[in-house]
This record gives sequence, C-alpha cells and structure tokens, in this order.
Amino acid sequence: MPSPLGRRTELRQLIDLETNFQMGVLDSFVPSSPGHPPDHATAQAVVAKQKELRSQLDAGIVALLGAGKAQQFSDYVKSQPARRQVKQVQASLVAEGCPMTAEQQKSLITSIAAEQVRRDSEVAAYQAHLKNGSGANMTLAAIRSAELEIDEQESARIVQDATPVLSPPQLSSLQKMLADDIGRNRLHLQAHTSTP
Repeated sequence: MPSPLGRRTELRQLIDLETNFQMGVLDSFVPSSPGHPPDHATAQAVVAKQKELRSQLDAGIVALLGAGKAQQFSDYVKSQPARRQVKQVQASLVAEGCPMTAEQQKSLITSIAAEQVRRDSEVAAYQAHLKNGSGANMTLAAIRSAELEIDEQESARIVQDATPVLSPPQLSSLQKMLADDIGRNRLHLQAHTSTP
C-alpha cells in the first residue's frame, strides 16, 4: 500500500500530466477571425494533434499508475458527471430527512454513468445520421429537440433502474432533478429559437 507521501507524489504527477495535456490542447488551436475559419487541412491537423496529446496523456497515466489503476482512474473520471448528479440528489434528500445509503448512491452512480455513455453513443449515432444527408432540411432547433428526446429516454431508464433501489421519496427527488434539467434545457432551446 502506497504511503501518504507516495500518494501525494502520484497525485501531483497526475495533475502535471493533465495540466500539460490541457496546455497542449490550448496551444493546438489556430487563431481565426470571424468569417475566416481555419481551412479544412488546418482543422484536421488540430484534431490530429489533440488525438496525439490524448494518447500521450493516456500513456503517461498508464506508465504512472499501471494498467489496472489507470483503468480505475479512467472509470472514476468518466463517472464524475454521474457523481455530481447523485451528490445533488443526496443534498436534497438530506434536507428532506431521507438520505440515500452509500450502497444506494453507488448503485445510482453506476446506473447514471452507464446511461450517460449510452446517451452519448445515441447522440453520436444521430449526428452521424444527420451528416449523411438525412438532416439537410432540419433546423438547428429540430435537431436539438431530437437530442432532448434522447435525454428524456435516458432519464426514464435511470428512473427505471433506480426504482427497485430507492424509496418512493428518494425516487421522487431523483425524478424531479432529472425533469428540472430537461425542463431548463427545453426553456433554453425555446428562448434561443423563438422569433421576436
């Protein structure tokens, strides 16, 4: 088991790796002016450079932590959005006097993280479908509305997965948080697509 000093050194090295990656990504961007975006070859070079930087970061993490711990670290990082959502639900449940247990939180984090991966995959497939010409006549609002429908399906699956795990008041708080998020996104979409 690593000593506290060893863990601090590992953490410092991870922060350095991430900082170097972020700085490299910022440096890879090519300045452009309104109406004069970078040409296609330049944009492709930026994407290739960022992929190379990501590969270097991933390799650096594996070299530092070893393959097993690097995978655990990657899974933990990917679960951060889910952890934030569960923390938000837990805060409201604590205020209501019916907090989740550690096991309930763990189960919900796993479910939300899995659904976020599935949602990202569905949105990517939908966007690829549009690029193949299927969305030629669609407005940006219609495209975003379709993506919000994917979000609603994701929320429904999260609630379904959580139903056997959470108590009714806990489930109600989760449903409210998910519905509020989608409601805010729908209002935002309406505000940006309504005509004056």
